[in-house]
Order: sequence, then C-alpha cells, then structure tokens
Amino acid sequence: MVHMLAGQSGDEKYYEFIRAKFGLNRPLTTQWIHLTSVLRGGFGVAKQ
Repeated sequence: MVHMLAGQSGDEKYYEFIRAKFGLNRPLTTQWIHLTSVLRGGFGVAKQ
C-alpha cells in the first residue's frame, strides 16, 4: 500500500512518513476500527 501511495522510487524515510500520515503504522485492529467508523459517517467529534 505504501509503495502505491509513495511510488517505487521513494526511500525508507519517506515510506515511514507516508505510513505515519495515513495511520498505516498503527495496529491492524486500530486501522479497522477507524475505517468502519469512517464508512458509517463518523469523521470525528462534531463541534457545537
């Protein structure tokens, strides 16, 4: 996934940056919970 986002010619530091930016360095369960929340329309806490 990171190679698709960053391209094949990126270096390891750039790959780590992309992983951190998109949350791909988090545990798979955390990624799954976030993905299902977004798919249900939960984009965060609403400000009132």
